[in-house]
Amino acid sequence: MKLVADVAVTSGGFALRAALEAAAGEVVAVAGPNGAGKSTLLRALAGLVPLDAGEIRLGERALDAPAAGVFVPPAARGVGLVFQDHRLFPHLSVLDNVAFGVRANGAPRDTARRRAAEWLERAGASHLAAKRPAALSGGEAQRVALARALAIEPALLLLDEPLAAIDAGSKPALRRLLAAELRGRSGPSLLVTHDPVEAAVLGHRVTVLEGGTVIEAGSPAELAAEPRSEYVADHVGLNVFRGAASGHALTIGDGAELRLASACEGAFTAVVHPRAVSLYPARPDGSPRNTWPATVAAATPFGECVRVRLDGAIPIVAEVTAPAAADLALAPGRPLWVSLKATEIQVVPG
Repeated sequence: MKLVADVAVTSGGFALRAALEAAAGEVVAVAGPNGAGKSTLLRALAGLVPLDAGEIRLGERALDAPAAGVFVPPAARGVGLVFQDHRLFPHLSVLDNVAFGVRANGAPRDTARRRAAEWLERAGASHLAAKRPAALSGGEAQRVALARALAIEPALLLLDEPLAAIDAGSKPALRRLLAAELRGRSGPSLLVTHDPVEAAVLGHRVTVLEGGTVIEAGSPAELAAEPRSEYVADHVGLNVFRGAASGHALTIGDGAELRLASACEGAFTAVVHPRAVSLYPARPDGSPRNTWPATVAAATPFGECVRVRLDGAIPIVAEVTAPAAADLALAPGRPLWVSLKATEIQVVPG
């Protein structure tokens, strides 16, 4: 079931006009600076803010189409929404919080509570079932909020900064849980986040909003190679490598390895900013742990810098200054050496 949205909303002097799509099973991360319209977009998709113009379709069904006089209320959309501040019902137990949406969809009380218990177990929160929200930590409350949204088996899942208010100690486990549940869904999901690593790790694609409009959309690699704004270059266009870690080695792609600063075990994602990638005309002396030969595929000026897309054992994007680009005589086909310090690689479980 595919989401196709053309959202036009004006609220309090702010105008949002954004078009986006999310295929069945796809996770689209929505990024952008504060005030870009990210949360307004999610609220419009959920039906909390009606469209002024445009249309929202989920599969063959129109959810909001002002020109046709169509508006499906939030409770009838089949949408699960998770806020960063949890918004659990304070007077209900954790179990009944999760069961609430299932019951609202017509399931008998016993069925709803059984499904709620199953989702709490999946979220690693079974031991919280009898507690009230006031007794939960931030990480515990967000697990419950995620279980509540997923228990209704929503056709569309919307997450508004779900990890923003979580303490650093709880965040890795919650990110792993979120990644697993998002990857297992058959419907589309949208994740609003201000965290570029979160967007790169959890999203199949990234849509970037600025000033109420979509300025760029694509995979992290596409955004890294050709950013269209300073925000994208600085915060979104990252190199992302997924693989299996064993000790200080992360095996990616066809057996290529990245050496890591810290020992890890299991599935991990490595994130590298293009500015952290160094380029040399010959193999550098005293090479750091990661050094390999590469060929320039493209070099694109951006502001005072140049973004360089490189092919090799590990395809990567680098960012260099204009003088450095001139010294390297950058051109497609030019052989270079890539150097990357292990300390510049951010690794995320999952």
